[in-house]
Amino acid sequence: MDSRLCFSDFRKHRILHFGRATLFHDFTILETKNVTAELGDDTFSVEIKPKKGWIPFSEKCFPECIFCMNQYLKLETGRITKSSSYCPKNLFSGDEMKVKKSILSLIDNPQNNLRIFKNGIIVYDENKDSSEVEDVMRQIFDMDNVKLEMLLKSFCEVIFKCLTRRSEPLPQCKAKLFCKWDQTILGDSFPSGCILERILSVQMLDVEGTKYYNKVLTDKISEWGYVKNLIDELDSKMCVKCALLTLTNSENLRRKDLIFAPYLVAAVANDCSLMITMRKVRKEKLNKIEKEEMIKCDLGYFVVNIGVFDLYPKPMSTIRKHEMRNTKLLHVYDTSRNSEKLKIN
Repeated sequence: MDSRLCFSDFRKHRILHFGRATLFHDFTILETKNVTAELGDDTFSVEIKPKKGWIPFSEKCFPECIFCMNQYLKLETGRITKSSSYCPKNLFSGDEMKVKKSILSLIDNPQNNLRIFKNGIIVYDENKDSSEVEDVMRQIFDMDNVKLEMLLKSFCEVIFKCLTRRSEPLPQCKAKLFCKWDQTILGDSFPSGCILERILSVQMLDVEGTKYYNKVLTDKISEWGYVKNLIDELDSKMCVKCALLTLTNSENLRRKDLIFAPYLVAAVANDCSLMITMRKVRKEKLNKIEKEEMIKCDLGYFVVNIGVFDLYPKPMSTIRKHEMRNTKLLHVYDTSRNSEKLKIN
């Protein structure tokens, strides 16, 4: 994927804070070596930046979630001209109707939370006119004589099934402390191991919220030292979540900067992106195993792949930055709501 085509100018300055990087497979390319079905010529990729769907204790008193309150700030500063009806809490609800409504909201107003690629080239995002989505949908489904309503319905069906697709179970955790806590809270909201469940599980590392971590943060703590310390200290016998929370809740914590690790790791999940890459099956003479591995909607079958990226670590200063942001969001939200009341009266 050519970064010149995909990344905003303000992101092109990013540098490595460590001496190495990880090279990942290009998520806009779909591996089809083991697929025997005849596929369409084009590969489409749907990038979604879901944002924060988990509300920690100190934020439960907020009038709306961080994403929704940030819409007021974006309007005030002129970054957007129309607020989004998308809410991360709906996407992460696991409820089929709410998830599909979220997808439609992203299509209607993508901002920087939705982009669609065709063979690695952006064909729909916040810089495109909303009328262009119809042509994109026709290309994805390779159909000209179907109403847009049906195309969007099938598109939401495909994305929903990808987001809630059950995956291979993770290795059994010997501790079963905090991973079991997740299951207690989430219940049957998601099929086991689906991408929404996994992202939300990492977001749930932040139990207390920004205000708590900001109060105990001092200027003496280094920006990036916690990353190496965390790698050195994690117990490989547990799942990462149980190992991390067990470590950071220990009274004998040797490296004090690690108490901030749950928040900073959760912050990565709050800002990550996921990519659904797919190609339509041209001929549907498929055997039972092939059909089970593909995603089916009313307009056909798709071969799909799901990946998560934008997983770079956050510096310690993220905590201060988020606290300042939250204070500003609450102020702008209150000001905007009061202005709306005055207009009504």
